[in-house]
Amino acid sequence: MNEFEDVNTADIRYVFGAPILFAAVTVLPQLAFMSRGRTPSISLIVISIVPVISFIFVFAFGKMTTVIADDSIRLTWRFGFPTKEIPLSKIQTIDVKEISNWLGSGIKGTRTGMMWRAWGKKVVVVEQFDGKTTFVGSDNPEELASAIRSALKN
Repeated sequence: MNEFEDVNTADIRYVFGAPILFAAVTVLPQLAFMSRGRTPSISLIVISIVPVISFIFVFAFGKMTTVIADDSIRLTWRFGFPTKEIPLSKIQTIDVKEISNWLGSGIKGTRTGMMWRAWGKKVVVVEQFDGKTTFVGSDNPEELASAIRSALKN
C-alpha cells in the first residue's frame, strides 16, 4: 500500500502573535503595580515565564502531520505527541467541511466529535461505524479526503 502524508500548519501570525498577546496581557498588571510604587516579585516571574510557555505550546500545536499507511490514519503533532490512530476498517464516511474559526485549533471536543486541527477553515470529517466523528485539519483537505477514499478502496 502506498503511503500518503499531509501537513496542517498554523499561520505564522498565530504562532508568534499569541505569545506576544499573552506577554502584553501579563505586562499590563505590572505597569499598574509600578504606577503605585510597588513591584511584586511574582509578577516579574510571570512576565518572563508566560510568553515562553505560551510560545512552546503554540509552536508544538502549530503543525500536525497526517499519515495514511498500514491500514490506518495516524495524526501526529510537531514533537511526535500526542498521536491518534484511526483504523481504516472502522471508517464509515469521509467528507470535506468548512467549520468556524471560533472552534480554535488543537485537540478539543466539540458537540459533534473530536477536532484535531492546527489551522484553517476546512477539515476532513471522518465518521466511524461506532458513531465517533473526528475533524482532521489539513492544508489540502480535498487531496487528503481523496487519499483516504482511495485507501479505503484498497
